[in-house]
Amino acid sequence: QVCGCNSQGMSEECSLSRVEMVIVLGTLCMKGLLCFLLNKDKETAEKEIKAGLRLDPKNGVCWQTLGLFYRHCK
Repeated sequence: QVCGCNSQGMSEECSLSRVEMVIVLGTLCMKGLLCFLLNKDKETAEKEIKAGLRLDPKNGVCWQTLGLFYRHCK
């Protein structure tokens, strides 16, 4: 996990705010998309994007990135 948060929400010992979490997870997903666009490494890219989604399934940035990834794979 990125900061020790539980899957239901933010824990008391979490040092990242909700906005910071969105930025961190969005960056993780964008890293996967850029990996695919630059290196054409589909497996690694999909793994990075889905790792961001597993950490926060409600993150819209990660879902948008996954959609862009699938569009580029067509």
